[in-house]
Amino acid sequence: MAPALLRTLRLKPEEAARIDAFLARNPFFDFSSLARIAIEQFIRNPRLDVVSVDSEPKPAVKRAGAQVRRRGSKSEEKSRNELIR
Repeated sequence: MAPALLRTLRLKPEEAARIDAFLARNPFFDFSSLARIAIEQFIRNPRLDVVSVDSEPKPAVKRAGAQVRRRGSKSEEKSRNELIR
């Protein structure tokens, strides 16, 4: 078996605090396992859903020439698609 490789990760204090809080609530994981799982999932499905951690939603910012589309729930999206047909 090949030896394990060691990689480093830079975290902001707020990010580290959120990760530590998650790990405290989920003792099944350690930091290394959580990082490996997250990276593997991203490699398999490189989709990134960005969600604000703030409690209040922020308005979308529209750049010149860009179209901004807010994503709703799947049921809202399905309803929109049914209306289009």
